Amino acid sequence: MMRSDKYNSDPNHEKERVRELLQYDILDTPDEEEFDDITKVAAYLFDADCALINFLDHDRQWTKSCVNWELRVLPRNESVCTFTIQEEKYLVVNDLTKDDRFKNYSYVSSKKYQFYAGVVLQSSHGYNIGTICVLDNKPQKVNENQLEGLKVLGAAVESQLELRLKREQLIKEHKKLRKSATFLRNSTDVMMILDSKNFEITEIKGEVRKLLGYNPEEMRETALTEYLMDREFKKEFEKWIENSTEEKSSEEVEFATKNGQQLWLQISVSKIRGQYFVTARNITRRKRTEQRLLKQVKFTEGILDHLPGIFFLIDSEGRMRKWNSNLEEISKYTSVELKNKLYMELIAKEDHRVAQESLQQVQSEGYARRELKIFSKEGEVIPHLLVSFKFQLHDDNYVIGIGIDITEEKKALEEIKSKEEKLHTSLNEKEVLLQEIHHRVKNNLAIVSGLFQLEIYNTEDKQLQYILSANQMRIKSMALIHESLYSHSDFTDIHFGKYLEELSSTIFKTFTAEAESLKLELDTDSLSLNINQAIPCALLVNELLINALKHAFPDERDGKIKVTLREKDGFVHLSVQDNGVGLDPGVNFENPATLGLKLISHLVKQLYGDIKADSSEGTTFTVSFRKEQIKGSSARYIPGDA
Repeated sequence: MMRSDKYNSDPNHEKERVRELLQYDILDTPDEEEFDDITKVAAYLFDADCALINFLDHDRQWTKSCVNWELRVLPRNESVCTFTIQEEKYLVVNDLTKDDRFKNYSYVSSKKYQFYAGVVLQSSHGYNIGTICVLDNKPQKVNENQLEGLKVLGAAVESQLELRLKREQLIKEHKKLRKSATFLRNSTDVMMILDSKNFEITEIKGEVRKLLGYNPEEMRETALTEYLMDREFKKEFEKWIENSTEEKSSEEVEFATKNGQQLWLQISVSKIRGQYFVTARNITRRKRTEQRLLKQVKFTEGILDHLPGIFFLIDSEGRMRKWNSNLEEISKYTSVELKNKLYMELIAKEDHRVAQESLQQVQSEGYARRELKIFSKEGEVIPHLLVSFKFQLHDDNYVIGIGIDITEEKKALEEIKSKEEKLHTSLNEKEVLLQEIHHRVKNNLAIVSGLFQLEIYNTEDKQLQYILSANQMRIKSMALIHESLYSHSDFTDIHFGKYLEELSSTIFKTFTAEAESLKLELDTDSLSLNINQAIPCALLVNELLINALKHAFPDERDGKIKVTLREKDGFVHLSVQDNGVGLDPGVNFENPATLGLKLISHLVKQLYGDIKADSSEGTTFTVSFRKEQIKGSSARYIPGDA
């Protein structure tokens, strides 16, 4: 289809543009497989999450076909395609979130879709009536092959629209033909008798005045050939009268009426006993209709020849009955060679079984879609994506096939597979490296913990031993994180419920080695935390447990500490509860006085959470924070000195 930029962006032509769209009668129509196949190919071409065929009227974008798109109707002021139809041919936005025109659209600001590429769909008169576009959840860069492929698919949509329009027009024309046929059956014949010597009209009857404009008397004693417009036919007619041995002749001729109008008459001449009896039947409407239909047929054939791919029609025996010029070009066969040729002779031998299965599916389900290779006369093999469907005319069954050359797409797919394999290899190497890093970090932290333990052994000062043990547990809590990462294939998330049980038990054993009067109770959900939330949360548990062990049970009194971990509605709730002496009334998390409380306060801030303390029965600290996938360094905030 010839494209034009005559009306691409002129708002003065908006009414004409919408009027042009409405003539296709495409809005608010059911899904059609022909369009759905094109959107699937578009999504496949870009490896995109979403592909759409849209048409835009005055105030809305209506989606005819889509892949992974829920909204059938979208306001024009929320549609990227509103801007696309103002372009000459296409619009590509590599990152919608960085474009001031689109960054506030709901499906962009949520980062559901970040990439857009769309090609304009034009009417036969050059109006931009819609788009075929793709959307993806990550930014992309478009290569020339992808853009050219999307243009080809856009041309396929335009051709489908024209075919759809012409089909409706042909149906209307067919109805008119039926009415014309009824009229022809009831039309009045004109009857004449010609003189055998000079071929003059001796008798004439019927609707002469109504049909020919003459009075019967005017035509008597005049030669019939005087009224015939085709000179060659005049000669043939006179020759037949003079020399023919046949008793009857019938021809369609042009006849000049009295007022100069042109009529088509079906003239039948019978030779009986030396006289010529002539009957004339008005077939003007039929001839004009045939001429218009012939133009329509030629126009339809022109559309088929300008499709971006191949088109063919085969009969129930699998023989070619109709095809377009693209098939001749691809197969290298002439139209004479293709006539009645078996369809399977055009398919590569290795694809015969698949092609046969496709034909069987068309007969049973009415539709089939396969990748098949066309085998040319010169031995070349060309991969195609073929869509076939059943077509019935009267009592005869046919199969229509439409195909697109996917040679370039196949090459691109092979390149993508090669890159994916290289990427997979690179990821495996990085996983090994990360595993080694976590292993070494764990070992280094173990060395630091060991140094703390040596210092504990070398001092008799109980207060210093406590301080060293507390810091040793802080080191151990982080070491346990890296040990968990090293032991599992997931290097970002920690199974925190299981980890918390191990950490709490280790702290309890370290600080209550000689005391059997204290009990630890654990009640944890099985949940995972990102490493950047797991480390501050682990340090927080460490501080709260050590705080309870140090202050809640003076004079070696009996008691119990309960650690609870829950996940609900996207939030993590952590509580450390003891039945000890209760919290000092002077504790203030906004202005903490001790290093432990400062650490607790800073760690809660690092988690963007909040902490509550309850001393009604012992002491209960409850920390709540939203579970998130935080990227970057976990050490976002390092507290100052105590």
